[in-house]
Amino acid sequence: MKIALFGGTGLIGTELVNCLNEKHRFILFTRNKTGIKDKLDNCEVIEISDNENNLIASLEDCDAIINLAGESIASGRWTKKKKEAILNSRINTTKFVFNLIEKTKNKPKVYIAASAVGYYGNRYNEELNEVSSSGKDFLSNVTIQLENEVRHFEKLGVRTILLRIGIVLSNKGGALPKILLPIKLFIGGKLGAGNQWMPWIHINDLTRIIEFCVINPINGPVNAVSPNPVTNKEFTFAAAKLLKRPSFLSVPSFVLKFSLGEMSSILLGGQKAIPQKLNKANFCFHYSSIHKALSDLLI
Repeated sequence: MKIALFGGTGLIGTELVNCLNEKHRFILFTRNKTGIKDKLDNCEVIEISDNENNLIASLEDCDAIINLAGESIASGRWTKKKKEAILNSRINTTKFVFNLIEKTKNKPKVYIAASAVGYYGNRYNEELNEVSSSGKDFLSNVTIQLENEVRHFEKLGVRTILLRIGIVLSNKGGALPKILLPIKLFIGGKLGAGNQWMPWIHINDLTRIIEFCVINPINGPVNAVSPNPVTNKEFTFAAAKLLKRPSFLSVPSFVLKFSLGEMSSILLGGQKAIPQKLNKANFCFHYSSIHKALSDLLI
């Protein structure tokens, strides 16, 4: 298949291309292609500052478009400027891609957008599937606006998928190395009470989910999470056990709130999200348990 990828230089995009580039042809659209060829194998790279007609021509006859673009939510305090960047980076890229696709003669079959389980807000022990209602906090508002923007692709006759991604586990970057660092230093432990749910997904399963959604007739919201979410306390214990480190310490909630401000909500809150659509579509998770996932990444 011919797959166009926006925001593909991060953890997920890099893994996606390097795992699937022998099966599919990837075209990566980026703001700066310097050094990308050294990072991604066998991938055509196009700068989005190129002439619009050239961009449109590159998108002709694409089987799929995958948009992973977006300012990181986990780097730095959520200042007013940071919040604007988190929202605008997602909305503006979506509008940019839509305007290009609208002008192509041959539309893609499917458009996949990276949303997040933050859509549901902090829901404590409530089990959440793709038809569950949205939350009311900042991240919920961001994903709601993003998903509303993505649905415009349906007007072009394009099947759209809103990939609500959980915590991506990879030993190459993302959240896992940051979570493991205090454990490795013998100062690890649960965050707050540790009862908040962590909807996680192994990076390998996530790349397979994306390909699965391209190939199969799935549409709308899809929870890209393991079928077995764990609490923060359970996650910490499993990681500490594999690393042969203690996990009896804890970080009080007030410390996180003081040091991180509003951003602490992504550590102290959580969602017990379940991949109901993927389960019904008989998607096979290679890493369905946290022990198996962490064993693969840590041992």
